[in-house]
Amino acid sequence: MSLLFIVICIIVVSGNDNQKIDRNQYFVCEFHTPRKCQIENEEGIKAFLKSEFPNYPMLIHTNSDRAAFVFYNIIGQKIEEISLLGLKQSQIENILEKRGFYNENPGQFKKFEELFNDEFVMNLIK
Repeated sequence: MSLLFIVICIIVVSGNDNQKIDRNQYFVCEFHTPRKCQIENEEGIKAFLKSEFPNYPMLIHTNSDRAAFVFYNIIGQKIEEISLLGLKQSQIENILEKRGFYNENPGQFKKFEELFNDEFVMNLIK
C-alpha cells in the first residue's frame, strides 16, 4: 500500500514540472523594481518594457521593495510572483513570452540592441 502511495506521489510531483502555462489566465502584470536597481538607471530598458508588448497590461512600480513580476488574473487574484534578481535579459523575455506577451513590430527596437544582450543582468546597486 505504501509503495502505491509513493508511486502516486512521484507521478503527481513529476507532472507538475511539465505543466504548460495557461496564457489565457494571465490578465495583468505588475513590474516591481527597487529604488536602487540597475533597471531604474536604464531608460532604454524601461521603454522596452513599456512598449515591447503593447497588448499586455503592465503596471510599473519603480520604487518598490523588490524586483519582481507579479501576475494577476482577470478578477485581480495573484497567480504568481517571479523574482527577477540575477536574471539575464533573455530569461526575463522568456518569462514574459510564456505568459502571452508578443512583439508586434520587432524592427522598432533596433536602437535598443546595445542595451539588450545576454550581458545584461538585473541586480541591485549597492
